[in-house]
Amino acid sequence: LDYTVEQPEIAVVGEMELIDGDPASLTVTAVFESKAKWVMYAGTVKASVHDAVSGELITELGSQNLQINPGEQTEATAFDGVFVDYVYGCTYQIRLYDDVSQTLLASLDYTVEQPEIAVVGEMELTDGDPASLTVTAVFENRAVWIDYAGTVSASIHNASNGERIALLASRELAIPVGGQSEITTFAGTFAEGAPGSTYLICLYDDESGTMLASLDYTVEQPDVAISGVPQITDDDPDKLTVTAVFENKAEWVDFEGSISAEIFDDEHVKSLDSQSVVIAAGEQSGTITFSGSFPEGVPGKDYRIYFSINGGITLMLPYVEYTVPETVGINGASAVWGVYPNPVDQMLNIAAAAAIERIMVYGISGTRVAAYDGDGSTAMQIDMGGLTAGTYFVRIITATGIETVKVIKN
Repeated sequence: LDYTVEQPEIAVVGEMELIDGDPASLTVTAVFESKAKWVMYAGTVKASVHDAVSGELITELGSQNLQINPGEQTEATAFDGVFVDYVYGCTYQIRLYDDVSQTLLASLDYTVEQPEIAVVGEMELTDGDPASLTVTAVFENRAVWIDYAGTVSASIHNASNGERIALLASRELAIPVGGQSEITTFAGTFAEGAPGSTYLICLYDDESGTMLASLDYTVEQPDVAISGVPQITDDDPDKLTVTAVFENKAEWVDFEGSISAEIFDDEHVKSLDSQSVVIAAGEQSGTITFSGSFPEGVPGKDYRIYFSINGGITLMLPYVEYTVPETVGINGASAVWGVYPNPVDQMLNIAAAAAIERIMVYGISGTRVAAYDGDGSTAMQIDMGGLTAGTYFVRIITATGIETVKVIKN
């Protein structure tokens, strides 16, 4: 009989499988069978990585020494190693060779996976104050094989053209395959932010340049309003006093500035007083007192006291109404005993209950037209001869009170 010496012959049962696609621990497995009838297979099988187009060998992955009896199979056999010279997103070919015969036993296409993280849910704004601007997010690693180890940055951009304005913060993250990070905080300052303007806060994976999330952010302005109703606590024009409580309705931004009390009739008359105030976001001030003199006030005339912020032209509501009292004395007693003659042609005589400290004369419009200092006596004369005919208010300030008297000038 003719006798041909049989060669050992092995083949892959089914398909080679990719078990770990991380280039740092790249692993494939295969089951082998001996197709020879008589001869046991005893040899080496090698796994290697090749260029998918040219077939050029790039790196040896691993090898296994096998012994397989005729007609029998191995268990799943693993080939693992490190694949250094890879490019993310590129496809390669992993091949299994019988090292004795150099027969190609199996191959599979292998694409190097990129680390892939994403934001779970939405990025959240947790502090909108530009001085302590803070956003938070939770990240997950969606890659099948590769752990994420990289940097995520939060940056602020022009909402219209996307141009980057400022880097808010960067955080280094390490997230295993299929895992999530804890809540990650990005905090910084945004001095370039213009109150009332809207910007875009974006989260980026620094390595890939992928934008992970974004949110619109409008720089908040302090929003100060009057809480309740202002109160006049002293209506004496020489020590006019009004009190008010204010609240900052802003969610994030503290108010730090000045609040002024302004006196109006049909137009602005004068500033009564100004106070420096600090009000935290969402909080109220205590009772703030504004006090000053208002000698220009016409006795019996109605005025309005408004409040303004930082010397601005915007007035807050509600205002408080104020009528200048015509007589102010101690315990209701008259501060002046006599003003004569009335009507007067030239010299006006004034007799008071106490030493006269000052006399002021106002026209019907509230404009002061004359002022005289007292000499310590209880009687004075003032010359009204140079004034035009009409109605005047003579305000007499004594040691015990203030009284205003309407005088007709012939």
